[in-house]
Amino acid sequence: MHYVDVGEGDPLVLLHGDPTWGYLYRHFLPPLARRARCIVPDHMGMGKSGVPAGPYPYQLRHHIDNLEAFILRLELRDITLAVHDWGGQVGLGFAIRHPSRLKRLILMNTWAFARWPGGPLPRLIELIRSPRGEAFIMGKNGYVQPALVGTTALRTTSRRPSWMPIWPHSARQNPGSRCCVGHAIFPLQQVTHPTRRCNRSRTG
Repeated sequence: MHYVDVGEGDPLVLLHGDPTWGYLYRHFLPPLARRARCIVPDHMGMGKSGVPAGPYPYQLRHHIDNLEAFILRLELRDITLAVHDWGGQVGLGFAIRHPSRLKRLILMNTWAFARWPGGPLPRLIELIRSPRGEAFIMGKNGYVQPALVGTTALRTTSRRPSWMPIWPHSARQNPGSRCCVGHAIFPLQQVTHPTRRCNRSRTG
């Protein structure tokens, strides 16, 4: 699991969502690192983290397990945990398991749930998890690029946001890319469990 670790003081762990990676926080780190130890991991299969060998379904519980092993290995306590998008489910899964290690929670554009309240899954997630949705996402790169552009690009311009990942995410054109696999599969596996180890190395 790749991560950035800069600054000194109480730990501030920043979790990205999907389909982004730790690069999202690059402009936040210089000022924040003057006040805290900033730790920014990339979820497995995303960003600069590796792709686990063999079939790996990237279910929510796996990402929570990875984060748990990562934080426990670093022996972090008094954590300020900042989560964004799908990183909220991962981070809150850890928070439920280890509330005594947390000092603060910062929630940004995220949500958490066990079973979807009040009925079936939202139509979009239901479609994504269907056989046709999987073929569209894995075969035609129908999730990562549209999600990035559709949710982050300025409506008045075609200019790509400056923080958008610089590596290709296409599962079709670049199936071996370590930064595309997790992004493409993660949405297919969500909302299956309310909430285990990671290859830990400090790089970057």
